[in-house]
Amino acid sequence: MCFMHFDWSDKRIEEWDALMARVPQSNLLQSWPYAQMVRSELNMMPRFATIIENGKTSGFFQIQEVKLAGLYHVVALDRGPLWLEGAGSPSQWQEFVDLFDRTYPRRLGRRRRLIPEWEKTPDHKQILTKHDWRPKAATYQSIWLDLRLDIKDIRSGLGQKWRNALNKALRSDLIVSEKNDLASFEHHLNQYAGDRFHKRYQGASPNILRALHKYAKERNECLLLEARFEDVPCAGVLVFLHGQAATYQMGWTDETGRAERAHQRLLWRAIELLKERDISWFDLGGIEPDAAEGVTKFKLGLGGRPYELVGMYT
Repeated sequence: MCFMHFDWSDKRIEEWDALMARVPQSNLLQSWPYAQMVRSELNMMPRFATIIENGKTSGFFQIQEVKLAGLYHVVALDRGPLWLEGAGSPSQWQEFVDLFDRTYPRRLGRRRRLIPEWEKTPDHKQILTKHDWRPKAATYQSIWLDLRLDIKDIRSGLGQKWRNALNKALRSDLIVSEKNDLASFEHHLNQYAGDRFHKRYQGASPNILRALHKYAKERNECLLLEARFEDVPCAGVLVFLHGQAATYQMGWTDETGRAERAHQRLLWRAIELLKERDISWFDLGGIEPDAAEGVTKFKLGLGGRPYELVGMYT
């Protein structure tokens, strides 16, 4: 019989990084910079746990908490746990959900949120509802691009329209460069914020992105790329790195950038740089097939594998 328990002992950054490095498809919300951002911007306290089974670590996760006066309690587990190689079977998931539920049972004054890093299937939903977790919000969808492939194979896997646009961008007078200074980041953040406001699409707030960039930059875990046309910035993308994976988090393009296909050029350069840093998987940062059909088609053109998580439960 397998006995599972959570080890809540203090975790050092190096320990957490070593765990993240063992998961090919990790996510930003379980990274150390994300925990730092949550503490500084959302006033929630991160706690880190490993999943121990028969004396061995099989997975790990971080939660975010708020406690007031011993009565009010918020606990959130977003996009976890992450399982190590060979773990994450249906029986382990069942035991995890049961143990998490017993650790944080439903009670007056406690607000719980669980967004499992678990793809959407009827069986997975059944395990959650069996333990009285109630679906609360729409599921999260995105695309994984396999960067372990040779760059020629990634290019041949592009959709025809995407490849044609990339070829046009490569022939244009666009200048693409990596930016590491704070002034450049603030410029692209302001462009993104304006774009987000006018188009009214979902996305992280400027304050959250500013904090994430600060903490990730300290660890050399972010990539900001800029496209310029006739010496004027016309597009930008921001990518965060975490373990073996990376996430496309922020982007914007103006009319000149769209005409010159700057976004295709920027993402292709990001792929090249991520491969140079031995990143294995690239999460394209979320899709909404119904609400944002154009963005979804654009990201699908990169040829990755779409996935859909089981969703938010409370």
